[in-house]
Amino acid sequence: PAFTAGAEGWSREPYGYNAFHASMGKYPLFWSITTLSNYLEYTTVLRASDLYITSMALDRAQSLALLEKTLERVNQTNARHETYESFSNNCTTNPVDLLNAVVAPAMRISKKAFLGLPNPDFTFPRFAVDQYTKLGLISPDAVKLDKTNYASFDITAI
Repeated sequence: PAFTAGAEGWSREPYGYNAFHASMGKYPLFWSITTLSNYLEYTTVLRASDLYITSMALDRAQSLALLEKTLERVNQTNARHETYESFSNNCTTNPVDLLNAVVAPAMRISKKAFLGLPNPDFTFPRFAVDQYTKLGLISPDAVKLDKTNYASFDITAI
């Protein structure tokens, strides 16, 4: 019933992701697109992380526009062979750009105010979630998923 998409930096290095290298744009940017159930299992079981899922105040037209813009962005990334860059092209700035493109101006996060070294918090997902929650785009009520309950989660119940 659902899928996920996310921009990430991919390391060819045997030692994995390095924040210093990410700030220098040394990793290829790639998009992972998978079913929600596979993403839940990967995050909660394989990575042993908790995941929080909540609803967004998007109507059907905005949701379809977000899907279309996400797929366009994936194609754009593939065509350009982009690199992941901690402050300007990362797992937070890409979704923010996509959401800002489909919501009313009053619901957008201003990247001018938050992007880059003056406020590196913008590069972290929690900052964007907090900002969109304050604007009313994201519901403050989140469901916590972990390895004990991910398999029984029903996205259609949100």
